[in-house]
Amino acid sequence: AHPHRRMAVRRAACVGPSSLLLLLLVGFVGFAFGAVDFDDDSTDLIQAYNAVLMSLQYNGTIIEFLGQNNVTGTTFAEDCVADPAMYPMPANPTGLLKHVLNTGEYVVGLSGGVSVEDNILHLIFGQIGKYYGVSITVTFKNFDEDNEVWEALNSGDIDCTDCMYVLGGFGLNTRRRVAWQPTCSSYADKLNLASNKTRSITNTTQLSNAINERRLKGIPTEIGGVGAAEAQLLLQMFNAYIYQYHTRAEALAAMQERDNMWAIVAGDNFNQNPDLVVYGMDTIMPLVTFCRKHVADDSKVKSLSMLDTWTYGNDDLTQAYDAALTSLELLGYYASVFASWGVTPVSLGDCFVKQSGYGVPSSPTGTLKDIIDSRKFILGDTSAASTLLNTTDNPPSGPLHALNFAIVDWLTKQYDLSSPVELEYKYFNTPEEVFYALKVGDIDATSNYYYIGGTTDINGTTYMRSSLFQASCTAGSFPNYIAVRADSNITSMDDLYLLAEANPKIKMGGVLSSGLLLMQMLFASYHTMTIEMIDSNNNAFSRLATDPDFIAVMVEWSNKVLAQLGHV
Repeated sequence: AHPHRRMAVRRAACVGPSSLLLLLLVGFVGFAFGAVDFDDDSTDLIQAYNAVLMSLQYNGTIIEFLGQNNVTGTTFAEDCVADPAMYPMPANPTGLLKHVLNTGEYVVGLSGGVSVEDNILHLIFGQIGKYYGVSITVTFKNFDEDNEVWEALNSGDIDCTDCMYVLGGFGLNTRRRVAWQPTCSSYADKLNLASNKTRSITNTTQLSNAINERRLKGIPTEIGGVGAAEAQLLLQMFNAYIYQYHTRAEALAAMQERDNMWAIVAGDNFNQNPDLVVYGMDTIMPLVTFCRKHVADDSKVKSLSMLDTWTYGNDDLTQAYDAALTSLELLGYYASVFASWGVTPVSLGDCFVKQSGYGVPSSPTGTLKDIIDSRKFILGDTSAASTLLNTTDNPPSGPLHALNFAIVDWLTKQYDLSSPVELEYKYFNTPEEVFYALKVGDIDATSNYYYIGGTTDINGTTYMRSSLFQASCTAGSFPNYIAVRADSNITSMDDLYLLAEANPKIKMGGVLSSGLLLMQMLFASYHTMTIEMIDSNNNAFSRLATDPDFIAVMVEWSNKVLAQLGHV
């Protein structure tokens, strides 16, 4: 699968070898209550954390760690580029990082107990301590309830959460990714469900149908998950009663005992249980650490009375866009628009659908106010004939354009405007030009066909997109495929990596800038390899057939590709 896409709006922001990221990028500022007795700016700590984490992903340590500890059902979200060169360690640590280095202790909050995956934090802070010449102890503080963790984070009783928090969940009835600052994801869970064989359920469609049939008969259906985020995800996916358990074993025991419990989120070893059928949810959930979001002293909310007048800039635009996106998903439009184009997105757990979690500003400010006043929403993009967003058509076509059109229509109705907000695309020669235009305000946002984990060059300096811009919720995440020469004997990514190591002069490619970026991310450590951009699937397949040195290409996703791949 392959990185998800979102839109970008000023100050803003890809999943991984297994999903496609569509986003909107904008600027933001946060608010905070409470106080700690030291400078709690987490900027430097998160920079150092991400620097070490990306190095561990880049050199294979994380994959090796997961394998050694039998952690299965995982993938990588590629929300950050796994290239250590993109993440310099802070030269003069400040804020929370300085505090951790001075005390020699990093205090982590979690609920449900320490897991084997939390040893990733020992790897990270062992390397941070080694770099700065100090010994850092990772101390875990366990809480009974998830909300107690968020309260402890707000009050400063802990430095950050552990690294197993799902990016898209809620805490204290607030969206996690909005209220707190996430790190890059350590990895992502690929979730499965398990049902007793006697239920004759083998996929999520059958489960949804069974739930609806039982509901019409007045019979309730129950589903179990472990942890708050899984429960929240299940609530948005199924019209059922959701139960939250502390362990997989506890959930399994409950399903065996409760007649109305038809499914639970599966554990790693459930495939070996002869009484269960395990099936995929087509959902991946990036796992991150959350720290307090730093806010400049002159921007902090001093009292509740300030909240009405405090927001500014692009914060309102991101909030409204995400509210529109999630509302369309709740109404069923999101799934139907992709289905009408023959596309089936994979769910990415970066934003969970919850009506009360997404509201639009009653009095829009900043860029959103300009859009409402001018009745025009200007998106930046390059001209490309993608299946998902074809900007060479006039007007553009594809499911992502249809989604953008539905969002501006939703905004028009939400604000009861007398005339509609119009959607306008402004085209540039390169993605770098798009992001420069976003930075200087020539466009309101990028289109929703951009990876969050990519980089951009502005005035000769390379930046992570996420360091300059704020991302919307993912507009789509899709399966992705690498096509290889039929005579290459390559049947897996491991085979392809081994070939790249043995022959660094081989050539690969990616269809359009998105495919090129993904291949560059996947093969970031192979600096002598040539990776080219190909303008279409057909030309990519032709190149594979005619150039013996051209071994593999990331193709542009479409239903036709599945049939074509069998002939490559």
